[in-house]
Formats: sequence, structure tokens, C-alpha cells
Amino acid sequence: MKNNITIAGCGVIGLTTGIRLAEAGYSVQIVTRHLPQQTTSNKAAAFWFPYHVRDSEKILDWSMASYKAFESLSFHTDTGVHMTPVIKLGNEFSEIEKRIKATLPPGRFRPLKQNELAGGFKSGWRIEVPLIETPVYLPYLLNRFLMQGGKIIQRTIQSLDELMQDKTTVVNCTGLGSRELAHDDQLHPVRGQIALLKTENRHRILLDDAGPTYIVYRQDGCICGGTYEMDCGIEVTEEAAIQDILQRCCRIEPRLQEAGVISTWAGLRPYRTDIRVEKETGKPLIHNYGHGGSGFTVSWGCADEVKSLLEI
Repeated sequence: MKNNITIAGCGVIGLTTGIRLAEAGYSVQIVTRHLPQQTTSNKAAAFWFPYHVRDSEKILDWSMASYKAFESLSFHTDTGVHMTPVIKLGNEFSEIEKRIKATLPPGRFRPLKQNELAGGFKSGWRIEVPLIETPVYLPYLLNRFLMQGGKIIQRTIQSLDELMQDKTTVVNCTGLGSRELAHDDQLHPVRGQIALLKTENRHRILLDDAGPTYIVYRQDGCICGGTYEMDCGIEVTEEAAIQDILQRCCRIEPRLQEAGVISTWAGLRPYRTDIRVEKETGKPLIHNYGHGGSGFTVSWGCADEVKSLLEI
């Protein structure tokens, strides 16, 4: 008989893990202070791309497993997932980007043509990736979890130990909350600031490592980002940073100068040098946190890893 599962945390990691386990026949409940629309996941300019993570076989495997899962979801209109071209400006590749290039199916990755270049760049490349519209995708995940018999309990968690009951395994997906709940001083808050502009959907994503700078066209507007502010735990925007973001984005995409700003917001990424997906020694506890800016990118792969750990 399978143990009951209690998941702590209801962002994209907690929900995706909950779905994988519920669909595998486990009885799953999620205990959370914040519902999905109140989490950092809901603020993300979410598209598949390994961002600021250590290059490793596991990261690549988790990323590619997620790529395939998102690609399957892109065929369903209610998921908010679409396959979208990413225009990466510049010709510098991180190690994991080189490995992704070698791993993706043929035709998904190619050098940019001259008429695709922008912002004075002389080179770059194009890759087809899943774009995740969070206002649609997170409600989709929540509904899918509930349809599998999953339960949501909304309350503040003081300790992971309080969730441990007889024949219950706890899966910790609390993101930054793990600094206290898992006593992990290797976990750092990284603030990211973005602006949402009112534009038509041009069905593409533009990236430049400087800044970092990214332009993500979605159905609800265009997200312009961003910042990467290590150990900044203040979840508010700063006008100077937003103006710098807009200037950088307009250099790449001049037509954005005419677009009005709908809103701005900031989120805190839970960064850890190594994403932690492992069993806790001597306790019915599995950790799944520390994904930084790659939470969506590795979400399905990490959920599969948790499932495998339960079956050992």
C-alpha cells in the first residue's frame, strides 16, 4: 500500500509534483499559505530555458523531460502552453546551452538570419521552446490536481515535522521558505523585477544576457525584464530599475517605446547552487527546492525524480 503524501508549497513545483504523484496513485494533499495565484510562480515570465543553473547531467535530464511534457501540453488550448521561437542575441553559449543545442530534436535550433537580428547584434540563434502563460497555466495545474482527487489545505506551516504523520511522506516544495523550514543557509533570495506592457502578441521571445534582458510576448501583453539581484529579499520594484529595463528592451525592440506600462512587479527566486531533490536521512521527507529562475524549466523532470525517490 502506498504512503499518503503531504506536499508543502503550492507554486509550480508543488503543483507539478502533486499531479505526478496523484496520477501515480498516491493520496496527495498540499498544505500551503499561498494559493498558486499568490506565489512567485504566478509572477514569472515563464518560458522553458535553463537560467542561471549549474551545468550537470541531472539538470539537463530534468530540463529535457520538462520540454517534452510542455510540448505535449502545447497541443491543448486550455493549458496556456505554446511553442514559441526564442531569439537569443549574441553568440556566447553557456555550457548547458551547448548541451541543449546537441540534445534538442533536429530543426529546433539554428543560427539567426540577418533579418532576424536586432539591437546592433551581429549574430545569434533561434530555438523553439514552450512559453507558459502563467495566468492560464497555474489554474490549469490546480484543476488537474483537484480532478485527480488532490486536496488543498491553506494554512501557515511552522515546521515540516508537524506534517509528518503515520504512513505519510512529506515533500518539501516551499522554495525560499526552505531557508527556515529546512534550515538551509545555501538557499538565497534573488530578486527579479519586470514590467508588463500593453502590446499585440508578436509570438516570440527576445533574449540578451546583459542585464539580463528579455522580452516575452504573451496574450495579456509583453513582459520586459529583468534584474538578477542576489540576496535581495525585498519583494518590491524600484523605479530606476524599471526604467533601466525598459531602456534595454527598447534598444532591442524599438517599437516598445510606444507601448504603455500596465503594471510592474518583483519576485524572489529561490536560488541554490545545486537544486535540492533528495531524501532526508532518517525522516519520511523528500526535498524539491532551490530551482532559482528555472522552476518551470525543470518542474516536470524534478516531479519525476520525486516519484522515483518514493519508489526506491
